[in-house]
Amino acid sequence: MNTKHLNDRAKQRGISPLMMQALLTYGSEIYQKDGATRICYSEKDFKKLKKDLKNLCGKIDKLKNMFAVEVDGTLVTTGYRNGHLYK
Repeated sequence: MNTKHLNDRAKQRGISPLMMQALLTYGSEIYQKDGATRICYSEKDFKKLKKDLKNLCGKIDKLKNMFAVEVDGTLVTTGYRNGHLYK
């Protein structure tokens, strides 16, 4: 859940939801004295993100046919579509 403040600041600063998700996925938590937690990239975190993105870019065309199946909020399988998309 995001606050209006976060959404406003992200928009003002050009931080997309995808960029925020990358930070939350790859970043490290640093606990602050006031009880807050700062999330940022360490050098190791950022190298891992870059490596994973380079790997993903090499497989970008495969993403077009990728799918996942969710049941009651739980992902249960994934694969690649090889025909029509069924509803």
